Amino acid sequence: MIEATNKQLKYRFLYHKTITSFDDLKIYMQSAVQDYNNRPYHALGGQTPLEVLAGSTTNYKILKADSINARTVRKQYNQQQCCIA
Repeated sequence: MIEATNKQLKYRFLYHKTITSFDDLKIYMQSAVQDYNNRPYHALGGQTPLEVLAGSTTNYKILKADSINARTVRKQYNQQQCCIA
C-alpha cells in the first residue's frame, strides 16, 4: 500500500517540480505530505488519511448515493454540451 502512496506523491507533487537542493526537497515534501494527508479519497470512503488514522467512520450509504448523483449530473451536463471537431 505504501507504494501507491509513493506513486501519488511522485506524480502529483515531485515530477513536475524542479528541486535544486535537499533542503528545498525537505520543505516541499512537508507541504506535499500535509496536502496528501488532508485530501479526501474515494477509496477511503471520502475520508482523508488522517481521519481514517484517527478512527472516524463514514456513512457509506450517503457516499454511494452522492457518487451516483454526481455521476448522473455529469452525464446530463455532458449530453447537453456541443463538441467542436
